[in-house]
Amino acid sequence: MNLQAEIDPLTKLAIRHGTDKWGPHFYTPIYHELFAHLRDKPVRLLEISVGGYGFRRVGGASLTMWADYFQWGTIIGLDVAEKELNLGPRVTIVQGSQADGVFLAKLAAEHGPFDIVIDDGSHVPEHVTLSFNTLFPALTAEGFYVIEDIQTAFWPQYGGLPADGGHTFKLAQSILEGLNHVEVGIAAPGCKTLPMAASIKSFRENMRELGVRGLAVYCLNHPCRHQTVISADDYADDIEVPSFRLCMKCTKCGAGTWTCARTGKNRRRSGV
Repeated sequence: MNLQAEIDPLTKLAIRHGTDKWGPHFYTPIYHELFAHLRDKPVRLLEISVGGYGFRRVGGASLTMWADYFQWGTIIGLDVAEKELNLGPRVTIVQGSQADGVFLAKLAAEHGPFDIVIDDGSHVPEHVTLSFNTLFPALTAEGFYVIEDIQTAFWPQYGGLPADGGHTFKLAQSILEGLNHVEVGIAAPGCKTLPMAASIKSFRENMRELGVRGLAVYCLNHPCRHQTVISADDYADDIEVPSFRLCMKCTKCGAGTWTCARTGKNRRRSGV
């Protein structure tokens, strides 16, 4: 077996540049699957965090990886620390805090719209939520928004909550509600969803990595009102939550599509 041939192009670049997006996390094969069709496009990618902590001349491994992967792309790195790195003409580093909504809005106005936003920043749940709410509207129509290291949602030292994942998982729940905003509106008229709900086209995460242990499933036939709970353990690891959106019928009345909601967490695993 030719192991070199089995490694995708982005992972090869991650290894070459020494970014932890391969190795500690194994994100790059997933990213290659998602972004391969954009490689020859003039994409605009924003990554929150340059790396290297407070050292001015340390970091930038993932930015150079992205610049090599998207050879026609523009790469913007945001870091709270001042950086003195020359990573080539297509890479720009901006100093600022993802906890500052006004700054993020200005960043989006000056450098957006973005085809890809990757939040690898502080991992503080409140910062994650603020960044999403500010930067998601700055995505292109077919853009991707990625949140890394969501296990910190359960770590108190990051402001997370071991019991339920706090702000980060409330955000995940609101995204799922936004993805199903039409169905939510039918089942609960007047229920508020994310302002950008109509712009959300998919939510990629397998059930266990998201922390889902079960899904509450509701019949949309109002006279029936039947509901049940299905266990994540009954399905393969690669089943994604949105896959259930249109594939079920009520076992009581046989009507329509069911909607699904998260009912529990498994804190043993985390995902991109």
